[in-house]
Amino acid sequence: MSTAKPQAIAGVSAENESIVRIVYPSIAGTAIGQGLGNLMELIPIKVPLFHAKISYLLFGLPCGLAAVAGYFIEKILGVRYVLTNKSVQKWKALGNRKVSEVLLKDVAEVAIAQSSGQVFYRASDIHLQNAAGESIMVLPGVSHAEVFRQTILEASHAQSLTASALETIKARQTA
Repeated sequence: MSTAKPQAIAGVSAENESIVRIVYPSIAGTAIGQGLGNLMELIPIKVPLFHAKISYLLFGLPCGLAAVAGYFIEKILGVRYVLTNKSVQKWKALGNRKVSEVLLKDVAEVAIAQSSGQVFYRASDIHLQNAAGESIMVLPGVSHAEVFRQTILEASHAQSLTASALETIKARQTA
């Protein structure tokens, strides 16, 4: 018979760190990727027959090899972003080496900045900011960054509510 306390959400505990989401950045976070993205947006006129911009038709195939090479380089030498119930972390793409970490309790705002070279990829850079408005971590080249931003904000809010609830419970137990 188990004596463990039941959990509100199966597999998640306030004391343990649990992974919420893992995101691999696109090549839009690199200079080569942004250069290719700028090239693909160079001629914005659409060709009605193909429903594509002229620059896609002219540069798509020649740039494809460079884009594929950049993709594989990022998957081998790049990073991945890990959101947990306690922090946002950067890890090497391969292996188990953490590069950096920011605790969710230190994140006051999550801002998105998109450069012109990232428009083609529908990617942006995510800036985690502290209460003073200083950038404490940048996550370059996140595809559909608005979704990951919202997930970070929700995890941060949940973490603060959990911490507050745990303090209340602790105060009741000591009283």
